[in-house]
Amino acid sequence: MAFQDMTKEFAKVNFVKGLESFKGSEILGAPLKAPLSSYERVYALPMLTIKDDKGTGVVTSVPSDSPDDLAALNDLKKKKPLREKYGIIDEMVLPFEPIPIINIPDIGDLAAVHMVQLLKIESQNEKDKLEEAKSRVYLKGFYEGKMLVGKYKGMLTADAKKLIHADLVDSKEAMKYVEPEKKIISRSGDECVVALCDQWYLNYGDVGWKKAAHAALEKMETYMPDVRNNLSKTIDWLHEYACSRSYGLGSKVPWDEQYLIESLSDSTIYNAYYTVSHLLQGSRDGKKRGPLGIRPEQLNDHIWDYIFRQKPYDPVRMPLDERILKKLKSEFEYWYPVSMRSSGKDLLTNHLTYMIFNHVAMSKSTGNFMTLYEAIERFSADGMRLTLADAGDGTEDANFTIASADANIKRLYTLIEWSNEMMTSIEKGELREASKAIYADEIFKARDFYREICGTDKMRSDLVQLYLEYQALILSPICPHIAEQVWSIIGKKTLIVNEQWPACDVANPLILDTAEFFKKTIHTFRLRLDEFLNPKKKKVAPVAPTKAIIIYSSKYPQWQQEILVLLKKIYEENNGDFIDNKEITKMVMAIPVVKPKAKEAMPFVQFIKEKVAQRGIQALDLIFNIDQRKVFEEMIEYLKGALKIDDIVIESVEETSDQTLASKVVPGTPLVNFS
Repeated sequence: MAFQDMTKEFAKVNFVKGLESFKGSEILGAPLKAPLSSYERVYALPMLTIKDDKGTGVVTSVPSDSPDDLAALNDLKKKKPLREKYGIIDEMVLPFEPIPIINIPDIGDLAAVHMVQLLKIESQNEKDKLEEAKSRVYLKGFYEGKMLVGKYKGMLTADAKKLIHADLVDSKEAMKYVEPEKKIISRSGDECVVALCDQWYLNYGDVGWKKAAHAALEKMETYMPDVRNNLSKTIDWLHEYACSRSYGLGSKVPWDEQYLIESLSDSTIYNAYYTVSHLLQGSRDGKKRGPLGIRPEQLNDHIWDYIFRQKPYDPVRMPLDERILKKLKSEFEYWYPVSMRSSGKDLLTNHLTYMIFNHVAMSKSTGNFMTLYEAIERFSADGMRLTLADAGDGTEDANFTIASADANIKRLYTLIEWSNEMMTSIEKGELREASKAIYADEIFKARDFYREICGTDKMRSDLVQLYLEYQALILSPICPHIAEQVWSIIGKKTLIVNEQWPACDVANPLILDTAEFFKKTIHTFRLRLDEFLNPKKKKVAPVAPTKAIIIYSSKYPQWQQEILVLLKKIYEENNGDFIDNKEITKMVMAIPVVKPKAKEAMPFVQFIKEKVAQRGIQALDLIFNIDQRKVFEEMIEYLKGALKIDDIVIESVEETSDQTLASKVVPGTPLVNFS
């Protein structure tokens, strides 16, 4: 408090003689007046969980809404020896009951009483139960609770809190006091306190400014709903922020040069400076001038206003040729205003929100780092660009790793080698014999899947060339050098940097669905083969199968069709979503044909809901739209090779004699039996 203008002299406390220090027990039982309390007088009582190293060690008790406070009060009421230990007489405790002040939905008027009874809390020493009680009460009480008493009766607690705070300060019944959220120790080993110092603040609490910030946020593409919600909430609670400091390096506050601009606020300046620094700065020691030959003393506020603020050129106030200044101005205007800002998710509640308010991008780097020169020397320019592009999306943590960078170099090398190999094979008409295993590049899964299912058949040269062309074009914004090389390898005479983004025809969804169906099916068959060769209970050593029977279904049985019709209706009536499972269960069990299949009904519902999450409303069709028999017949040679068997029989559920297996088959999910 001495560091926050609450004593006569800053940072100095003058104690009453003889009361420089005293034990807390000496004030137990002291009569007190609590602001806004309906009790004329309350008493200082002992509470075992108060931290004696935080603040004064004296807190206001609210047993109506604080489980901790109620547990301490109950202990004193129930335990006479505890009262006697601290010199507390009955009149100081027994007459006092919790008073309703806040109503919380689903909890009631006495939240602490409700939770203590619900969790059967018997003592203030039951820390885990009290923590659970607090977690249930505090947030809900703050955001949903309504005041029951006082001038703000009927108002939400969250809105009333600030008003009551202001009233208490105005009536001099309270004073503003700030303390660290937790114990902070300086590098010198001293415990830190909060000091109130002269400094300048940015008033982010201004209603008009907040409104403008929200309007700006509405126009932004945040890609992730969580990001938008986080920014919006931060704009709501943000208030004053100190934008100055009295020590360190940095820019001076223009209107008060005894202070420096605080580093976060300063970052709104140096980002703009980055756009022109390469034209101004020369050698590190300043002996060599930058490319434009400008000396520091030649720059003034008028020149910066011309560069950054679109002020007209004034030869009297700007002692530099306009042609030189135009170069600086054009560099800045190339980058500003910024059209995109990416950063770490931990900066959403500070840097990025301030950016919305200040309409200027900010950045700050900490931790281990590598210079741009070192990174390019080690990983190449394109390898580095690819790794950075792959370092985390959305609200994921950006994660640059050496292993990832090394792997990306290999992938790019592989692409060049494979491009050379394919073009050489195409020219020689030897695409069939071209190696498929030497350059395994997992990053191009679609290409690898195509090469795999071609089996011993010849890949189409025109498709391979088209793939290489599209791959180069798509890669060019991230890896321009590699993309140019691939572009040259496939015989293009232009520069890829001048080419347009590839224009694709509308995809045929049936072909894509068929490919995905076959990919998942062969994966399932391989798992089934592994189970066959490695049974859990090995009575005899398993023999490798020579035959497989594939059983498929094109339509669902009647009871499943009825469920599908119901689910589709629910899905469409709820704008592409399902209602609660309890409601679905009631509706499903009301279908007569489903009742004999009651045990299987809800597992089937869950199975279909998962399919809908993967494939959309198409998963609710009564008939599977892919000709499964045709797919298996066309891919039969590939299946034989992949499963290492000699013979494959394809049967529908209506044709097969294995009705046990057939009963488990649903459209789009064929099963296989080995022998």
